[in-house]
Amino acid sequence: MNLHFLYLHQLIFMVMEH
Repeated sequence: MNLHFLYLHQLIFMVMEH
């Protein structure tokens, strides 16, 4: 698992939810 990928995923999720 890549930490970078996880971070990116969470960031996109946050932006999408906004």
